Amino acid sequence: MQIPKKTCVIALEGDRPAHLLELGGRTEFPNLGQIIRAGTLAQVVQLPELTDIATNWVALATAHGAEQARTATIRKSSPAPAPETIWQAASRIGKSCVVQNFPLALTESTAPANLIESGNWDLSIVRFAIPDRQAYIALEQFVGRVMQHAGKETLIALIHLGMASTPSSAKRKVVSKKTASKRVRAIEGWAVLYGPGIKKGFALQRAVRINDIVPTICYLTELPVPDGADGAVLYQAFQDPNFQVKQLRTLREGLARLEKALADEPWQPWHGTGEPAF
Repeated sequence: MQIPKKTCVIALEGDRPAHLLELGGRTEFPNLGQIIRAGTLAQVVQLPELTDIATNWVALATAHGAEQARTATIRKSSPAPAPETIWQAASRIGKSCVVQNFPLALTESTAPANLIESGNWDLSIVRFAIPDRQAYIALEQFVGRVMQHAGKETLIALIHLGMASTPSSAKRKVVSKKTASKRVRAIEGWAVLYGPGIKKGFALQRAVRINDIVPTICYLTELPVPDGADGAVLYQAFQDPNFQVKQLRTLREGLARLEKALADEPWQPWHGTGEPAF
């Protein structure tokens, strides 16, 4: 199974969770539609609070549970160390990471075209505010640039962080796999994974927490998980959940053959003269 070479995580906030999924079925949003239809959709049934965007953002970025994320959000002025984020963990192994926040009023000129088109990144984290239709257009254009310039070897994750308010009568229901329009009606929070190694047109039927997203991304892309992460890996989203085990087995078998060959046919780097053979 192919391992993604780049990862782009797009966190959305400010609109109804189902709205973007509905827009994905319209012809004027072909890039978003492709990700939603050809990716794996997960209903985030344990979003800490739909209206608590700050906590949800920390829970996503650090893979910490709701209470840990909420504590980290409140204690910004505390001398205690802040929890490690996915981009900090990736930087530890030399990956090039970019984190971008976008204002409430987005226009095409503010979209991060130059950075994406340069290709000088391994991990891109984008926090998008979605207050109106113009913001959706900017998001559609941004996703198109990622798909065009980063290539087919890029993992794209769309995650809904929350909105300004939600009806008290909102209910969480199991996501249906039949059609995109039916899948979005009662979703409070959601995530879509799209790219190499991800199942196509699939809807997870298990409970998903927002802090499960980063461990899943890290497992697939071979990035280290943030310190203290307590989220789970969503193996059900992978085309081959055992691909890491198969790779390790192949490496061990290759090493065993090499060791056997060296043991059966001992060789000397010097030709018995005490001098290098050059």
